[in-house]
Amino acid sequence: MKKAEIILAVLTLVGILLSVLHIPGGNILAVLTMTILSMVYFCLSFALLNGLGFRDMIKNDNYKEISALRMVGAVLSGIVFSTAIIGILFRWMMWPGAGAMLLVSIPGFLIMLIIVLIKYFTKKELFYRNMLIRIVIIGIPLLVLFDNSSLVRNIRYSDNPELLRAIEEAEQNPEDESLWRKVDSIKGVRDRTYQENREE
Repeated sequence: MKKAEIILAVLTLVGILLSVLHIPGGNILAVLTMTILSMVYFCLSFALLNGLGFRDMIKNDNYKEISALRMVGAVLSGIVFSTAIIGILFRWMMWPGAGAMLLVSIPGFLIMLIIVLIKYFTKKELFYRNMLIRIVIIGIPLLVLFDNSSLVRNIRYSDNPELLRAIEEAEQNPEDESLWRKVDSIKGVRDRTYQENREE
């Protein structure tokens, strides 16, 4: 199961890179892989975070050495990771609701970080080291993107200053539908131009 997690994480990075380079399919790949990764954390964290594979998670004997408290911690951590990944996805795609999901994730990450650090330095178990790695890998983009939607916008539309200005103007006057139509029309022209350039 850990291999599946790594493959999904790598494909997510590839999707984001393709999206930044304006290569068709990048956004779709990022959305699919981040959604699947979020579902894996949400549904299978009890096994994944405890180092159990797909075959191992259905055998009762594998759970005898795992304490109930650690199992509950793994499930709660999976929910926090899942929410954070969906929040990062929403921020990357510039969908509404990203800020709320990221905000909900931050307290969970702080609590997890404190508990994992204490447990890691007292017990030095592999479980806590792996949790710490996941907290850092998911936590850095969580904190960077939390209140920074302009960073994503500047990365994604760095090649089109006209579109950036139109989005900033529309965000300053969110009730003005004509400004949002202008943003949509510039995006449409931009997308058609990229498609024509790729076909040539």
